[in-house]
Amino acid sequence: MAAAPNVYVVCGSESFLRRRFLKQFLDVQAQSGYVIEQVDAAVKMGVEDALDTAGMFGGKQMFVVCNPDKGNTVLYDEHLKAGTKGAPELVLHYEGDPKANTKFAKFVEAHPKIVRQFTAPPPYKAAEVATQFLVAEARTHGKKITPELAAEVVLRAGSDLGFLAYEAKKMALLADADGVDDLDPIRIKGALAELSEAALGPVEDALGAKDIKGLTRALARVGKTHKDDPTIRVVRMLGRTVRLWYQVMSLPGDPRQGGG
Repeated sequence: MAAAPNVYVVCGSESFLRRRFLKQFLDVQAQSGYVIEQVDAAVKMGVEDALDTAGMFGGKQMFVVCNPDKGNTVLYDEHLKAGTKGAPELVLHYEGDPKANTKFAKFVEAHPKIVRQFTAPPPYKAAEVATQFLVAEARTHGKKITPELAAEVVLRAGSDLGFLAYEAKKMALLADADGVDDLDPIRIKGALAELSEAALGPVEDALGAKDIKGLTRALARVGKTHKDDPTIRVVRMLGRTVRLWYQVMSLPGDPRQGGG
């Protein structure tokens, strides 16, 4: 059985997942008897001095190194390869994705087995990833939420994973109070400040763009996420929109040219 490494890298642009993992990891190490200290690699000889003085106090020690890209990557490599039993361990915490072609990035690429990287998705996939995260987060609380309803929560609450994790916990507590396992619109309404029902904006947008397929999808989402028949609400919204369009079209002259 291979010995556990004495250097770890935690990095990534998805800050919530990265920080949550780091906290959970350090909590486990502290419970197993490690004394954990913070070291800033931006301070000259900061990591070197920490390693040199570590043995004076005995016991298991772990240093969380911030700004590891400012430190000596040769030292990290040598410490990892030495693998001295009982030597202090280093957790290199980099806030972001390592910048390509830097010494630190090359160190990370050379040792993938010691790296936990949490990269944020591109903007066009943020909502999809957030929806999947919310479904999985509900499951960690022993609850179920459909992907469709999770997508509507993301539509209203945004794709920040930290916020969604907090909301999932609130929704789970409300479900526990009612003795149910499914997170439905009733439970979600109680957790979110806004209504959990599908926003009607996409219906209006699709109608204005003459997007029949988009309109069909938007209406289907509204039907799935309203606990009551949403017909009256949809008709009221469309009536208001048509009146506004009519008022604009009735203005004298061309509104785009400033009238006259």
